[in-house]
Amino acid sequence: RDAELSAMYPTLIRPRPRPSTIPKIELRREQSSGEFLIQDVYEGLPQSMHGQARYLRVVEAHERHIHTSPCNIWVGMGGFETKTVLGCVPIESDGSAYFRVPSGVTFFLQALDEEGMAVQTMRSATYLQPGQTYSCIGCHEHRQTAPPNVVVTAARRRPSKITPGVEGSWPLDYQVLVQPVLEKHCVECHKAGGEYAEFDLTAASSYDSLLDYGTPSLRQHVSARYREGRSVAGACASRMNALWKLLDDGHYEVDLTADDRRRLATWMDTYGQRLGSFGEDQEQRLRELRRRMASLLAN
Repeated sequence: RDAELSAMYPTLIRPRPRPSTIPKIELRREQSSGEFLIQDVYEGLPQSMHGQARYLRVVEAHERHIHTSPCNIWVGMGGFETKTVLGCVPIESDGSAYFRVPSGVTFFLQALDEEGMAVQTMRSATYLQPGQTYSCIGCHEHRQTAPPNVVVTAARRRPSKITPGVEGSWPLDYQVLVQPVLEKHCVECHKAGGEYAEFDLTAASSYDSLLDYGTPSLRQHVSARYREGRSVAGACASRMNALWKLLDDGHYEVDLTADDRRRLATWMDTYGQRLGSFGEDQEQRLRELRRRMASLLAN
């Protein structure tokens, strides 16, 4: 591809040696997983973010495989896919990561900081064939970037196992993932008869209450990112909506634990879904996947 002309269909004007034949990759169908190597997650991120990423979140994106018209199944804020957080893997100090994932599973990645908040989200998706090893240079690196001529730290060891996320993230389920945090810290005041009953955080109403809190609300932020059509480093949902700012600034005597914050960040950075499946059969398949890939998971 010519950098200036973007020319296609080049025509041979003089004899050239025959190009080498790329050998066909034989699938190892006896295997149920593949390996994924990232050379440097900071490639493509601004210099100010270097050193912040600690983990990669592996998120399965599953399809809407059932007909839902005329009554659509409400799983969250639009979209045609639901999500399951398979878990996280470590990022080495040089930005590299190496891990195993189940084959045939469509997934995308998010780079997370120490608190589990996303610093960048992969807007496309990928998957691995049985026994396949796949690699990429970095996090939204330029398409013409060549791989660095170095053996990265992660490639010097065995692939990491995936550490599953908090309860309610496989598959994503707002009532299991987020509502327990609200019951512990918020509902006493934010319920009928409570001091701030107008902002209802009981199980029946909390989902919409949190989505629409403040400016920008989580709903506004996710919709804006969707319309923009690309990921902006550092502009992930948990960092940019008014709800998280309220919690960071301090809200009365609310003292969230690290687990509480991770639950909220997981929900926000996976775009505020209510459900992680379109039906009981799909949810059962996702739970069965966890049993099948037990050997890929860290204890």
